[in-house]
Amino acid sequence: MATSLSPSFGMSTCFDVYEKLKADLAALEAAGEGEDEQSQKRQDYAAFNFIVTARHLAHDWLPKNGGRPKQSLKKLKRKHAGLTAALNAAKDIANGSKHFKITLYTPTTTVDERGIFDYETWAFGSQYGVREGGYNFSMFGLARILMAYFDWVFDDTASVNLFPAELIAQVDYSLIRRAK
Repeated sequence: MATSLSPSFGMSTCFDVYEKLKADLAALEAAGEGEDEQSQKRQDYAAFNFIVTARHLAHDWLPKNGGRPKQSLKKLKRKHAGLTAALNAAKDIANGSKHFKITLYTPTTTVDERGIFDYETWAFGSQYGVREGGYNFSMFGLARILMAYFDWVFDDTASVNLFPAELIAQVDYSLIRRAK
């Protein structure tokens, strides 16, 4: 019987996990718009898979995998308030979902009950609201922002010094504007 110091089911590189993230997003989008309990459970499961994969891709797989894209570590270090909020939300939701209660740090993300609170939720149906660092993401919006972020991180032809305009537009849409 073959044994391994690092047993896995076919995923051994950050590229494998990146492909899984794409599949997780497709599964979340396919879980669709349904308001019935079965549809919402499918969305919950798919969202859990996506968020946990995104968190571990950024936190574990890219930093610790030697076969990563050449510019990926530099891109992971680039800061933008909205992307930091999205990544922190993924961290808090993944840890809260896996460990039930976060005790090693104080989470700053809140997840609101499903509702209609922006154009996306009006158009595509009731979703969880995710609040982090002055940003209010819909469940699907957060997933799409994280996917666009990782598309940029994995693209070695994309500038390290410039976030894609479409990505920043998605993030800026989620910024909660303060009344003056």
